[in-house]
Amino acid sequence: MRRSMLFAVLLCATPAVAVAQPTLLAGGGFTSPVSDFKDVADPGYHVSLGAEVGIPSLPVGLRLDGSYHRLPEPSSAFVAPRVLAGALSVVFELPGEGIEPYFLFGVGRYRVEAGPVASARPVYDRGFQTGFGVSLGGLALGAFAEIRWVQVGGTTDVKYIPVTVGIRL
Repeated sequence: MRRSMLFAVLLCATPAVAVAQPTLLAGGGFTSPVSDFKDVADPGYHVSLGAEVGIPSLPVGLRLDGSYHRLPEPSSAFVAPRVLAGALSVVFELPGEGIEPYFLFGVGRYRVEAGPVASARPVYDRGFQTGFGVSLGGLALGAFAEIRWVQVGGTTDVKYIPVTVGIRL
């Protein structure tokens, strides 16, 4: 009897182990070029895939995502700009019920192809991104919407704003 009471007390006193569950994300939306990039590209579209892992008992997570952006060219003298991006971001979740807002900040590697037809070659460069979004839904299936500012620097000066809507699995 004493052993079973001791076992019950120890079982209740032992903290539950929190396990970080990965969340898969899939989405797409509108991409708007800004700054000098809008001279060689018109607004276009993008698709993205990602995975996010939350840190247990903290409102912080890590997200790894990739996206493909296709922007039409403003004239036939330019190659239709394309951006292939891979980024690692820190996601800061804010408290909320039903709708959970978040901020994200990250760095990435970008493959940019744009410019005049005669000299357009893919350029690989580093960049950063920051943004704001909201998550909807619960455990099994949810949705998200976000807006980001992306700046690819170094040898290229590409800036664009993607607005993404998608699902969380």
